[in-house]
Amino acid sequence: MCGIAGLSGQDSPVLDALEKMASRMRLRGPDGDGFVSRDGAGLAHTRLAIIDLEGGRQPIFNEDESLAIVCNGEIYDFAGLRSELEAKGHCFRTHSDSEVVLHLYEEMGERCVERLKGMFAFAILHLDSGKIFIARDRYGKKPLFYTVRDGRFAFASGPQALLSLDWVDSTLDESHWSIYLDQGYLPTPHSAWKAIRKLPPGHCAVWDQSTLRIDSWWQYRVRGDFSGSFDEAAQETRRLVEAAVERRLVADVPLGCFLSGGVDSSIIASVAAKRKPGLKTFSIGFPEAKFDERHYAAEVARHLGTDHQFLEVDPGSFHDFAAIVERYEEPFADASMIPTSLLCRFARQQVTVALSGDGADELFGGYERYSAMNILGRFDGLPLCLRRGARKSAEFLLPPKTEERTRLGRLRRVAGLLDLEGTARWCRVLNRMEPTLISQVLRPELLEQQQSLADHLAPLCRPEIGPDAWGENDVRAYMVDDILVKVDRASMGFSLEARAPFLDADLADFAMSIPFAFRQRGRRRKLLLEAAFRSDLPANVFDRAKMGFGVPLSRWFRGPWLKDSKQLLLDSPFLRQRCREGALEQLFQGHLNCRTDGGALLFSLCSLALWAESHQR
Repeated sequence: MCGIAGLSGQDSPVLDALEKMASRMRLRGPDGDGFVSRDGAGLAHTRLAIIDLEGGRQPIFNEDESLAIVCNGEIYDFAGLRSELEAKGHCFRTHSDSEVVLHLYEEMGERCVERLKGMFAFAILHLDSGKIFIARDRYGKKPLFYTVRDGRFAFASGPQALLSLDWVDSTLDESHWSIYLDQGYLPTPHSAWKAIRKLPPGHCAVWDQSTLRIDSWWQYRVRGDFSGSFDEAAQETRRLVEAAVERRLVADVPLGCFLSGGVDSSIIASVAAKRKPGLKTFSIGFPEAKFDERHYAAEVARHLGTDHQFLEVDPGSFHDFAAIVERYEEPFADASMIPTSLLCRFARQQVTVALSGDGADELFGGYERYSAMNILGRFDGLPLCLRRGARKSAEFLLPPKTEERTRLGRLRRVAGLLDLEGTARWCRVLNRMEPTLISQVLRPELLEQQQSLADHLAPLCRPEIGPDAWGENDVRAYMVDDILVKVDRASMGFSLEARAPFLDADLADFAMSIPFAFRQRGRRRKLLLEAAFRSDLPANVFDRAKMGFGVPLSRWFRGPWLKDSKQLLLDSPFLRQRCREGALEQLFQGHLNCRTDGGALLFSLCSLALWAESHQR
């Protein structure tokens, strides 16, 4: 893993500008840096050494030094590609996977991305003309931000590197904050700043010294065209998962696995442990039993014979939260950023690379919301007046939701969706909180600017709302902007490389062919993964309820976080300018009195206030 940056059209000293950008990416690459500049254009690289520790420094040049590359990520099939390219006469100076990308670009031009299997964001500079080609992997596992202004172009792994340039406009873009407050992320291609954009996953772009052309080279699209039996699909799933894990075990540094004891991480650990005796596995837990998976992780570790390491998280550590927010560079508010960051910090004490189970829920049907949508669909034949009456009765009879993971809270939430249909229902399923909470907090003039969640999702998915569209939406929005951002920032904040075998290109292509009936049936989820790996793992892995990597936010805001969080929100000048007078006090009071569950919104607001303190000074 690394940090990359570059620019073109710079009228002040290029090297000085590149050094400033690199200084903002030290956590992403603590093992060294490198630069190249020519006539107002240049590249910068900060390195976390994983492969070819001695020879893989960047930028890397082609044979005649007409091209230079900086790359962040790993290309898992680079050895085979290198052999092909050598057979065609290409000469290599290093053993780095990044040099393979450069020579593949010489051979195929912009279409080189179609041959790459891995996670990557890279840039290639034509040293004679200043033309720059940038590209991002299929799912956007590695970040890439860019900005254009008055004939100048710059890109970087993080927005703070771009903001180090004196010509980049730092005006905030506040038009997506209602999505941020509810979903916990700022949606691609938008960032926290009007002038800074994110290159979407599966996209590439060319800067030709005057214009930026952006093209899509891949997108996740469920086909459901697999013609074999369920058993044949399970066998193919196992083969592809094993191959994906094996490819990701290549490293010249210590490697381990995250292990929660759930289906996804347990499968990855089981495959890795067979190929890597003495594999180190890492998990964390909480004192609250409802959120603690330590016993399940320990059971799987004993079964696999791994060298298992465990850390318990202190629920009262608001200081940890503040330090984590600073590493994310822009507003982010998935509460599992806390345990994920602490897990990465813990693992980094012993390994430099860690395998995770990310992507399995999206590709193999792991989310409960799919089951909820199916159940709700069975009532759509009833007259709207009956469904509306049932919803109102449930709201009257059931108590308000006051914290996460309660049966009555889930039932009330599902009942509240009975009289909605299509996109409106799907968006309400995705909401983390009552939509009225946000409108009660933000000032009216700010609310008028906001893009709705439905408007954001519309171009990402097919117009009909059904099982295939649910999965596509989760891959293109939730996974891209939440799950993968969380893991990238958490891992790179501690100079740890996280690899996700379930997002392997071959495995993903197969997953797109699987019909929904092979993913979920009734309350059983991830059917293919269970069929493929049940014999390898303890029964508890598949038979217990899914827990997820959450934290007890609602309890923390009524207990150990109450004093610090209330002081932060009420004293924040950033929030006072954007929130209705008295709204934050009312939000706290309603949460403390258990009239509503304000935990998710309080967390989003706290993360926003902490971000403003650290990055808007």
